[in-house]
Amino acid sequence: MITLRCTRLAVFGVPHERLGEEVGVAILPKDGVALDPKDLWKFLEGKIAAFKVPNHVIVMNEPLPRNAAGKFLKRELQQRLAKGELTAETR
Repeated sequence: MITLRCTRLAVFGVPHERLGEEVGVAILPKDGVALDPKDLWKFLEGKIAAFKVPNHVIVMNEPLPRNAAGKFLKRELQQRLAKGELTAETR
């Protein structure tokens, strides 16, 4: 069994032609922890509904963007993914 060891994560919508949006997640692992998206998908299988499992996993090596109130800037993550600044592994 895997234990998800991350410092922060943000779940956000990723545009999809037919569905409108799919689930994406950006994860900042703790220092020294390697995170493989395949392990995350295997861990979540059967624990939550299939439509809630992220289809796009971004393993970050920098802090997730936040606003002055400390909330994650999900739209910025969406835009950076669309521009190719972030790379997601897709299921």
